[in-house]
Amino acid sequence: MWNHVGVLRDASGLSQAVARLGAALAASEARCNAERHETLSRSAAERVHQLENRNLITLGYLSAVAALQRHESRGAHARSDFPHAAGIGVSTRYRKASSERHVSTSDSQPSPKESGMTC
Repeated sequence: MWNHVGVLRDASGLSQAVARLGAALAASEARCNAERHETLSRSAAERVHQLENRNLITLGYLSAVAALQRHESRGAHARSDFPHAAGIGVSTRYRKASSERHVSTSDSQPSPKESGMTC
């Protein structure tokens, strides 16, 4: 995260981060889904730790995707390949799709059921 999604960013580094975090998120989701039925073999603390790790990976992935899609520098985060702000800022909401490993954007707030964050 620090190397590719830090304060100074570019498309190449952000693309690498999206790919690596996407793979990590897919692996974490697979572990989460596989172990959902094996809850008796894990302690509650281990399960909470697993879920927290999955949530941190998700946050990193969404941050990297959002940064890659913003083709400007705004606030404290700068794109070396897009050094200037692009007029009035546009707000975009991101949500994790329930069964796919991609992020969709929308202008409406997803319901908790639509968010796909299960485990």
